[in-house]
Amino acid sequence: MIYALCSLLVVALIAVIISALNPLRKSEEEIKDKILALTPIGTSMEDVLKVIENNKKWKVRQDLVGSKPWPSVPDHVVSSQIDYFIRARKITSCIGRYFNIFMVYAFVDWQFDDNLNLIDIVVKKEANVF
Repeated sequence: MIYALCSLLVVALIAVIISALNPLRKSEEEIKDKILALTPIGTSMEDVLKVIENNKKWKVRQDLVGSKPWPSVPDHVVSSQIDYFIRARKITSCIGRYFNIFMVYAFVDWQFDDNLNLIDIVVKKEANVF
């Protein structure tokens, strides 16, 4: 009985350690910094796609080249930034998931200018509650 309890405790401890080491559990800013190290500002869309393809676990959710990334301008955007948001193009990739209380998916939006060079990266986490 004690052996079984100790074994269960060890397994639980290992699960907690493995879970804590998952890089997707880091903040969105920390994930963004790691992604920027792989795809710095100014990287071409073609090179970003190569990086995504080389990461077997990353899946491109949608390639919106030539489309507006937002149906409307977000509320926090001031009028001088509106043109930037409307002209931007993006690639969205799911870079992984982990289980918290719910399944949490991590997405990265690589946003490009008219010359298809990287201008920004946005990291988002979405919890699947059902």
